[in-house]
Parts: sequence; C-alpha cells; structure tokens
Amino acid sequence: MARISKDEAGDFYQNDYPQKAIDGNLASKWSAPGENNWISFRFAEPFKINHLELALLPSLMNEAYLDIYASADGTNWTPVIVGLSTCSFSGDRQIIEFPVYNRNIEYSWLKIVGQGNLLNSWNYLTECRVFGTYFTIPGEEKSEYELITIYPNPTSDYFNISVEEASLVPDKFILSDFSGRVYLEGEMTPGITTVLLPSNLKSGMYIITLISDDIIIYAGKLVMD
Repeated sequence: MARISKDEAGDFYQNDYPQKAIDGNLASKWSAPGENNWISFRFAEPFKINHLELALLPSLMNEAYLDIYASADGTNWTPVIVGLSTCSFSGDRQIIEFPVYNRNIEYSWLKIVGQGNLLNSWNYLTECRVFGTYFTIPGEEKSEYELITIYPNPTSDYFNISVEEASLVPDKFILSDFSGRVYLEGEMTPGITTVLLPSNLKSGMYIITLISDDIIIYAGKLVMD
C-alpha cells in the first residue's frame, strides 16, 4: 500500500479536512460541494498503482461521479479514469482498478475530482487506500530503517506506522519526548498501524520507538505541527 506523505484539497466543508480521508477512520471524511472539487495525495516514493480502495459515505445509497488523475510531478496530470460511476447501492469500500497501461507507470501524486452524485452536487471521501508496488533499483536492498516509515510527518492529530518487511514484527510503539517522558503507547498491528494523537499534545518534536520482545528495533522523530 502506498505511503501518503501529503494531502491537499481544492476545498472542504467545515472540519472535513482532506487528511480525514486517509486517517483509517470510517467515521471521518473529506467533503466538499460542487462539481470539479478535488482531493489529492502525494506518495512518499514513486509508486506503480494497481488499484484504489475508496469508501465514499456509508449512508450514500446512489451513484457518485468521479474523475481520477495521476501525476509524476504534481503539475502535469494524466487522466486515468474519467466519468467513473461508483456503486449505486453502497457508499462503503469499493475497488477501483487502474487500466493495465497505467499500472506500469510510476506516479508520485493521485488526484480524485468529484462531480457530485445522483441526488446532489456534494462530494464525499471517507477513506482512500492506494495499492501497487514501489520502484526499487535492481540489486539494491533497503535497510530495516527504510522498511519502516512514519507518516504523515509533520502531523497534527494522527500518524501511520508502516512496516514493509514481514520479518520485522514490532509488538508495540511508544511516543515520548527527548527527556524520556512517555505520552502514548500501544500495540502494533501487521502492515500499517494508525495512531490517533492526544488532543492536548503540544507542538514540537517527539520520538517514536518500536519494540519487539522488549528490544528496540526502531527509533525515529515525529514532528507535531
């Protein structure tokens, strides 16, 4: 699954910020009224997209209309799927396959342009996940630290911990400051773990430590906006 390092939107309604479409929470969403309102995501590394997993609005029981674009530089956009109509009886998770030709191209950005739905001009995106493969140089191996990614970073209210290698099995994480004071700790799940940050956490720099069988296998910085 692609690691998203940045999110943007042309507009959003009240507190339905674009980052809420990638926070792993189906109770939150990005929303915006009007045709051609868009949301975009930048990947941490160039990525070959195989398919998208989109959740719109669980209560949306009619078609929504979307255009999907991808880009290598965030400036020049390729129309990948134009005039997409989603499932007409559910706004829950749906799989959107990329055309075969586009699956072999490395992209750094994805943009979803909303064109309203069957009932009105509102656009909703509860969750977006991007699946495919990262580009790697033949013969070049990644270190353990490169196989563990904390994103988005900087952040304001949540972060994801992505572990690419199955042999790396951290069982818990600890969020602390540089004096050693612990603010948050919890269990890890395989693949990607989404962590919601306490609302009273102050801006600044913190340390994320990953532990396996009481042994520290990773320690990295997290910046709070």
